[in-house]
Amino acid sequence: MKVCKSCLINKELKEFYYCRNTKDKLMSKCIDCNRIYMKQYYKSNEIKAKENSRTNRLNRLPELKIYN
Repeated sequence: MKVCKSCLINKELKEFYYCRNTKDKLMSKCIDCNRIYMKQYYKSNEIKAKENSRTNRLNRLPELKIYN
């Protein structure tokens, strides 16, 4: 069991995303709170998020062509 830092509810470990940078290898926010946060972030930074998505897609294009 782990407490979500956003909603402060004690939840099962399977309700947290994996994160290799933390000591317990789980994110501090539960999956539900993380989804809400990411939706809000995307809405408030829509232009930046779209640019990052496009850049990542273009960078992976040669890698994807190998598989096709």
